[in-house]
Amino acid sequence: MGHKGLHSVMKNLVLTSAVTLFVLFSFVTMSFANGVLLDGKGPIILGRGGTNIAHRDNGMSILDNPAALASLKGKRIDASVDTLILPMNYRDTLDDQRAEDEYFLLPTLAYTQSKEESGLGMGIGVYNPAGFSAEYRLNNLFYGNQKYFSNASLTKILVGAGWKVNERLSIGAGIGPTYGITELELPYTFQTGPLSALPPTFIPLRALINLEADDWGFGWNLGAQWEISSSTTLGFTFIAQDKLKMQGDVDVDISGGPFFDPNVNPDPTAHYKVNFDFKWPQILGVGVKHKIESGPVFSLDVLLIDWSSAFDALNLKLSEGDNLGFNFLTGGSSTTDSFPMHWNDSYSFRLGFEHSLNEKDMLRFGYIYNTNPVPAATLTPLIPGILQNEATLGFSRNWEDWTFGVSYMYAFQSKRTVTNSDILGGDFDQSTVQVSAHFLSLGFQYKF
Repeated sequence: MGHKGLHSVMKNLVLTSAVTLFVLFSFVTMSFANGVLLDGKGPIILGRGGTNIAHRDNGMSILDNPAALASLKGKRIDASVDTLILPMNYRDTLDDQRAEDEYFLLPTLAYTQSKEESGLGMGIGVYNPAGFSAEYRLNNLFYGNQKYFSNASLTKILVGAGWKVNERLSIGAGIGPTYGITELELPYTFQTGPLSALPPTFIPLRALINLEADDWGFGWNLGAQWEISSSTTLGFTFIAQDKLKMQGDVDVDISGGPFFDPNVNPDPTAHYKVNFDFKWPQILGVGVKHKIESGPVFSLDVLLIDWSSAFDALNLKLSEGDNLGFNFLTGGSSTTDSFPMHWNDSYSFRLGFEHSLNEKDMLRFGYIYNTNPVPAATLTPLIPGILQNEATLGFSRNWEDWTFGVSYMYAFQSKRTVTNSDILGGDFDQSTVQVSAHFLSLGFQYKF
């Protein structure tokens, strides 16, 4: 076998091994996505403050701005494993508790190729861009010390294409399946519907619930890049709302609670099928990249995130209830409930800097500011989406056809206080949530 043949075998082996390992690893870990929306994926993007809309140097562009695919020369693999740690603390009149320490591993893999003479670039990537998770042991007024657990994630498999319309303008689009999961386990107070006003006192039912649901959906995005000059590029991106029709099961248990009377209803548990719409927000973004001659590159991205249409309420539809006592209370085997969220739209401002130290080494750093979308009236410790100020630092080294990178982001502690919660039951009245975050990204690019 000649040198070219050996090189071809090694190239295919690297690609096949990377894809196989990633797919296996991704389906083990994707349910642990955290942080609601990630501000960057991979060491290159995260190192420069999450800016990527106007850049043309990585396979994550399939997710951020597929127009960049038209300018990615040759073939490449981008892979990374990002580790997220969120120290969280919750305090109310009954508790002062730190959340369970957990480490969340978020893999990303993309393959891209383009031919300069045709002005066409294509690629496929698997990403975990959004999710949240938290776990506490808290004291409940009616059920004592209980587990409060939440977990939700979004995984995207996108096929993207970018096309150079002319020397300055590129456009692109991405499309593909999405997968989401939602898990909840906690003492719960029913907010609406028949179970929210039970006679004779007409106070809401309180119960321990365990909910698991998932669904496959469909996602897409659009992008454009305009080369204003040889040193300045302007980018635009639109990421469509990801809509999932979640289906699963929920167990309801009132044993030990104020409504449990073994003489009236000896079975305190009920099982239901559950379905509800879960939406991740649409995003509109603009970015600019400017390179100083023989010097550093500066970039700025501004994103508008449409939380108000996505995280307004969690409208649960319960059906096929198997407990006759519960069915009598609700007037049948089906019932509904709506958990309020009422998030506001938010902005993300991302500033990045990168500078070549020499022919092989690149230094990056950045800053991110996110406006807070979560109203105090519906804030809970289970969706810790209140981080605002973040600083990033990154480094990469080229070695022949490979580029290896590492980056770190620290999200400074955010603290929010709830006086009177809009969530029925009083569980989150007079409470305080504190969150910070550490994010470490390791990855590589392989060009061939």
